[in-house]
Amino acid sequence: MIGSGALGCELIKAFALMGVGCGPEGEVVVTDNVEIELSTLNSQFLFRIPDVGHGKSEVACAAAKVANPEIKLQPRTDMICPATESIYNDKFWNERTFVVLAVDNQYAKEKLYVDSRCSWFEKPLLDYATLGVMANSQMIVPHETMSYGDIANPPPHDAVPMGILKNYPYKVEHCIEWARMKFEDTFTKNW
Repeated sequence: MIGSGALGCELIKAFALMGVGCGPEGEVVVTDNVEIELSTLNSQFLFRIPDVGHGKSEVACAAAKVANPEIKLQPRTDMICPATESIYNDKFWNERTFVVLAVDNQYAKEKLYVDSRCSWFEKPLLDYATLGVMANSQMIVPHETMSYGDIANPPPHDAVPMGILKNYPYKVEHCIEWARMKFEDTFTKNW
């Protein structure tokens, strides 16, 4: 599994509860190169205040072991990218049964790389992603379905979804847009 943020936490918990990675040959490799931040605790439920500053993959794996002590987990902090092909080499990819990608949509370059490795090694890829409050999932089976790289995502638009403005502003632009909307509602409405 690549990514142990909001989606990754949910998936690691589900894997532990379902017994994924518990058999004699089982193992779940979880990689995330990001440390836990205080601002993300509200969406990443496996993490607590004492975990701030620690690696997401290590803490998420430790929490999953509490849920199911039999799960075999290998937390990693290396990105999967061309620069780490010495770590994530042919042996690594050949030993995988399937790959789960649980990273935000903003990491399209990394997603394309993982998709290309899964295609090359003929590994199914389950892609989950979020962007603000929007989410999507895609199952990619080499030679059976379209790959991540085959799909042209619609170009990003400048409009900010209303749900983000009202409930989940996470960028300065969201706050500015909210203020602009409030100003227009207050001062430019024709009564």
